[in-house]
Amino acid sequence: MKMILSKTFTFDAAHRLLDYNGKCANLHGHTWKGEVRIINIYSIDKVVPDGILLDFSKIKKIIEKFDHTYLNDLININPTAENLSALICLMVTDEVWKRFKPIVDEHPSQYYKVTVKLWESDSSFIFIDTQDAMEWFGFDIEYEIRKYNEFFREIDNE
Repeated sequence: MKMILSKTFTFDAAHRLLDYNGKCANLHGHTWKGEVRIINIYSIDKVVPDGILLDFSKIKKIIEKFDHTYLNDLININPTAENLSALICLMVTDEVWKRFKPIVDEHPSQYYKVTVKLWESDSSFIFIDTQDAMEWFGFDIEYEIRKYNEFFREIDNE
């Protein structure tokens, strides 16, 4: 049985694109809209004994880091929709990994897939999964997933 957990969200944030020739090089803001999906690949009862794939509040807490911020001050990479979607994807993947690691013998990615769809506007969005997010940032192996912390100027490691 495959199960899909889905959480939609919005957050308001301003940014300006670096090394960009166009209007978006100027300070501007968006109401970003997104959807996180966690796809459980194997039977949920064999993998998660308490029946919770991931608490929705974990995703909410990740998104709250971005809400009402100036993204250029928050992260030290160009705050493009592509970079934001990949970053959110890795942050959610890390939470799922923490959840699964104590209860499975194999690598946790054998049991789930995380995807993120992030809209910058009503007609423009990015879709990415964990593997593509890792490749986007040049991470070689899944054990480097927590390297996303390097992209935050200040982060409270909880």
